Amino acid sequence: MKNTVSFILVIILLFLPIILYAKLIMDEEDNRKIAEIEKIENEKRFEEIEKRIRLLEQDDYILRYGFESEENQNEKE
Repeated sequence: MKNTVSFILVIILLFLPIILYAKLIMDEEDNRKIAEIEKIENEKRFEEIEKRIRLLEQDDYILRYGFESEENQNEKE
């Protein structure tokens, strides 16, 4: 009986690190996937913000200097 319990404890102690290491690897893969998804979402948000900034800069330019049309350019010449 005592040998059986000792044998079971030894087996558990041998396989426990392997199981924990496998879980650690799986968690790391999940974290990498989540990070990749967040990176893609952040890039999309960044592109949207850049578009908004360009539009705001264009609106600011038009408010300051007026809208340049073909008629305005012909009058200047």
